[in-house]
Amino acid sequence: MTATAFLRQGAISGGAVAEIHHHPAGRTRPYRRLPMPWAVLAITHGALSEVAGLDGVWRPYPRLALQGLSDVWTDVRDPPSCRGHTLALIEPWATEAMFGIAAGELAGRVADVERVSPWGREQLAETVDLEDDPECLLEAVARRLGALPTPQPDAQIVAFAKALFTGAGTGSVWREVGAGLSERTLRSRFRRAYGVSPKQWARLGRFSANLRRLHAAAWTPDVQDPPGYFDQSHEIREFRRMAGVTPGGYRAAKTGGEASVYAIELTGSTGAPAPA
Repeated sequence: MTATAFLRQGAISGGAVAEIHHHPAGRTRPYRRLPMPWAVLAITHGALSEVAGLDGVWRPYPRLALQGLSDVWTDVRDPPSCRGHTLALIEPWATEAMFGIAAGELAGRVADVERVSPWGREQLAETVDLEDDPECLLEAVARRLGALPTPQPDAQIVAFAKALFTGAGTGSVWREVGAGLSERTLRSRFRRAYGVSPKQWARLGRFSANLRRLHAAAWTPDVQDPPGYFDQSHEIREFRRMAGVTPGGYRAAKTGGEASVYAIELTGSTGAPAPA
């Protein structure tokens, strides 16, 4: 999952687009996309990929897909004639304004943007001509995204999300930033904006922090009270549920030097589970 080109695009759509990556073809084995705290706009170049979830059933992946938040992994396999993928990481609260699909409707599923959006069809027409020039391709995607309606985030909900993501407890955050709202209303608005519950979002925050530590070789298996967890067994159990591997298994899978923090290669050629 090494990216040959990369753009950090915080200025696009009022900060709604975090990053844009291009990943070239050449993966001969299935790989696992791990849960991310963004909605993912994925453009597939060439033959279409297949994806599988917890049920292990492989399904076609749309050429222009918008994938909502989830707290479990997705396996992907590319056919030999796939020419790579371009991924835009988008703040969940922005999907409704940009694509007409609220994060609450997108949670745990994939929307075919080419079918539901005129922008999708236009986007594909331009990117097909730029597949051999990743830098120009990323600039084109950034320009197209920047032309979409600028989302207006719910400041109260975004503040709530940021505090939860960094490890604050739901109750204390609600009391701090939820002035004027009942807890039920706050949770409802949060789910519509992010597509997951506050509890799932906090879990994504812990998981993302763990991935970063593992990727930077800063994680050790002998920490008795890991940040955000009751104990180490809680940490390992939750990590395995979300990634399909233990933290040690993730670290072993990254020895090949892949650039993406949120992906690991699988063993075998048919999507066999990665080693735990």
